[in-house]
Amino acid sequence: MLQANMELITFFIEKEKPEEHVVWYKDDEGNDCGHKYGEGLNMDGSKMTVLFPEYEGKYVMDIIKEIYHWWKEDYVRLCNDQSYLLSFWCDYVAGTMKSIPAKKEGYREIVFDKTDCPTTLDFFNGKEVKWEILDQYLDGDRNNIFVENFVSNKLHWLESEIERQKQKYLHLCIEVREYLWT
Repeated sequence: MLQANMELITFFIEKEKPEEHVVWYKDDEGNDCGHKYGEGLNMDGSKMTVLFPEYEGKYVMDIIKEIYHWWKEDYVRLCNDQSYLLSFWCDYVAGTMKSIPAKKEGYREIVFDKTDCPTTLDFFNGKEVKWEILDQYLDGDRNNIFVENFVSNKLHWLESEIERQKQKYLHLCIEVREYLWT
């Protein structure tokens, strides 16, 4: 559903080029004639209710552009960050997964051997580490890499944040759907 709706936004912005055909803000005389989110009335004459009050009164075209920017840039960056953070966690923090005999005969236990995991930042000298990505999530201290569960907690937070934003922009797209025409 997200992909389909974001493709509609992309098509609208890139192919239909709506600002070439419709006045979305002010006309040539400077009159404010652009559609704004939350303005208008319901069929019974009552004020329109909105899902996102923080956007109320904002030009619809600005909201559409925000959705487009999120999809084309912010979402891509967040997914790349998530992928790199996961890769870093697997390579340097989690350790090597091993299966060892369990206390109960006939069973095996899965453990993570951290013997080969780095213990100081010096380990990363000469390695290709994307600190520009990691630093966004290390709360100002690169040594947080070595704090138990710090990186995995940040990874879980990032996954949740991506899902939250996906939900927000999908709903926002639905809120402005009636304006996706030229």
